[in-house]
Amino acid sequence: MSLRTKARIAAFILLILGLAGIVLAYPSSEDDSFTQEKVEMNKSLDKALDNSEISDTNSQTNAFETRFLDYDDELLQLANEYKIVLFFHADWCPTCLALERDINRNIDSIPQNVLILKAPYGNNGETELAQKYNVKVQHTLIQLDNEAKPKKTWVGSFRLEEVISELV
Repeated sequence: MSLRTKARIAAFILLILGLAGIVLAYPSSEDDSFTQEKVEMNKSLDKALDNSEISDTNSQTNAFETRFLDYDDELLQLANEYKIVLFFHADWCPTCLALERDINRNIDSIPQNVLILKAPYGNNGETELAQKYNVKVQHTLIQLDNEAKPKKTWVGSFRLEEVISELV
C-alpha cells in the first residue's frame, strides 16, 4: 500500500472520528431538565384551566404557578385579567430556543399580570394560529389587547427582560 493511500485512509478515519465527536458532544434540545420544565408548565396549565378556577374570577389572578405556558385558545379569555404575549416559537429556531431557555431560567421575573404563551410557528408559519395573526417569521412576539386582538408586534427579543420592556 502506498504512502498516499495510507494518508487518505488516515484522513478518512480522522474525519469519521471528528464527526462522531461532534454528534456526541452536541447537546440535545430535549435534555431531561428542559423536558421536566415542559411537564411542569403543562401541569400548571391543566390546573389553571380546571373549571372551578376559570369560573371563579378571584382565583384567576393566582391561578398560574408559572406565567409561561403552551398556547391554548381558552387562555385568551383571560385577556382582561392579564397582559398576554404570544411567542411564536419554532423548535428548529436557535433564537427561539435561546429566548425559551432565558424565560425558563428567569420565570420568577415575569410580572404577576403577564402571561407568555408559547405559540406554534411550524416550519414556515403554516400553523392556523400564525396565519390568524399574520406572522411571517418565527420568533415573533405579539402583545394582545383585552379583546385578544394584536396590540403590539415585534420580532427578536432574546431575553425575558427585553420582552417585558416591550409591553405597553
